Amino acid sequence: MTQQHLSDLCEIEKANLSRIESGKTNPTILTLLKLSKSLDTQLTEFFNGAESHV
Repeated sequence: MTQQHLSDLCEIEKANLSRIESGKTNPTILTLLKLSKSLDTQLTEFFNGAESHV
């Protein structure tokens, strides 16, 4: 899936999605909810293993 397609599904700007993906900004809870819904996954999946990246 392209960033453009995902940003369209989430109704967020592609540039914002790019910054989130590259770790330059942190998403809001609302954005995380939109992403999880668009990717058909549970919100908790974004946090599995997150402690190893801190």
